[in-house]
Amino acid sequence: MIRETGRVVHNGFEEIYVNAAINDGSDVAELMDVFTNDKSYNNKFPYTSANKHRFKETEEGQDIMCEIVEKIREEGREEGREEGREEGRNEERIIKITEMLNNGKTPQAIADFCNYPIKLIQDIQNSLLITQ
Repeated sequence: MIRETGRVVHNGFEEIYVNAAINDGSDVAELMDVFTNDKSYNNKFPYTSANKHRFKETEEGQDIMCEIVEKIREEGREEGREEGREEGRNEERIIKITEMLNNGKTPQAIADFCNYPIKLIQDIQNSLLITQ
């Protein structure tokens, strides 16, 4: 639910969305200030404020944050590598199918031999017809 408007958001979660830019003096507004303002700490939220201080202003916290950022970066690299591998496999499939079509093989024969979906082969065949 969006607190300021009362609008219910059906996204499978039970959450309350707030506009962090609005300061109506409520506890929620004060907490949002701690989250969004670099220099803001608040004794009403000692655990949050202490952790914010720890991660932002101590060597230990900065080391932890660096480890987290490095882990996220490595996960992104691995995801990128996997996407690249998949793109390479797809390009190789297209090349194989194109060569077989150019050598007179029928889409059904290619599908049977390579165990590729017939629709994939037909789509490639159609794209070849368009570009010729």
